[in-house]
Amino acid sequence: MWDDSSALWSGSSYLVINNYPVPIVYWKQVYTAKYAGSWKVNNWRSMKGKFFEFKASYYIHAMRRYPSMNAFWNHFSDGGEHLGYTAILNRLADERSAENNRIVQLARDEYGDSFSSTFGYRRRGLWVSKTKAVDIAKQYRSIHKLADPFDDEYD
Repeated sequence: MWDDSSALWSGSSYLVINNYPVPIVYWKQVYTAKYAGSWKVNNWRSMKGKFFEFKASYYIHAMRRYPSMNAFWNHFSDGGEHLGYTAILNRLADERSAENNRIVQLARDEYGDSFSSTFGYRRRGLWVSKTKAVDIAKQYRSIHKLADPFDDEYD
C-alpha cells in the first residue's frame, strides 16, 4: 500500500486511477496535479491531515523508522501490551511536539537576542515573531539544512 518498490506491496490501494492502484508514496503528486480537469486547486492541503493519520499507521511507521517489527513494538508497547492505533498516533504527535520544542530551545540558545529578528515574517509591513513551535522548528531545520525525522516529504 505504501510503496510499490517495497516487499510489502500487495498491488492494492484505496486510490485507483484507470484500474491501476496508486501507492501512497505518490498520492501527493496525484492530488497536487494542476492539469485541466484534474483535482481541485489546493486539494492536497485539505487531504494531508487525513493522510498523516493514514500514513502513520503502525505498519508504515515500522517500515520507515524501525529496523524490524520487534523494534517497533518495543517502542510502541506499554507494560508488554502493544498500543492501539490511536495511542500510537498520540505518541507520535507527542514525540513530534517534543522534538519541535527541543529545536525551538536550541534556536533560542543559538540566536539569543536575534531570535525574534530571525524567526519571523512580515505581515502588513510589520515584523511579527513566530510563536508556533512547529513553524520555528521548520525554519530552523531549513536554515541548517536538517531533515525533519517525522516528515517524509509530504508537507
